[in-house]
Amino acid sequence: MGRISHDFVLVLDDYHLIDTHSIHEGMAFLLAHLPRQMHLVIMGRADPPLPLARLRGAVSWSRFGRLTSGSHPTRRPRS
Repeated sequence: MGRISHDFVLVLDDYHLIDTHSIHEGMAFLLAHLPRQMHLVIMGRADPPLPLARLRGAVSWSRFGRLTSGSHPTRRPRS
């Protein structure tokens, strides 16, 4: 990642499905050492088991409530 000079975004979806402790530890390490050009988006149905409060001064983060849309592309309209 040190060779990348431009900003980029890494998006992790369905993070709530990860139940391996070593992965959470690796993510905590990444957050503590996040390169300037990297922006991380973690999406899931529950708060991730990461030390976000401890990292609050080092990283900026936002928590959103449930995000929904009025229609789902795989659902058929009701007749």
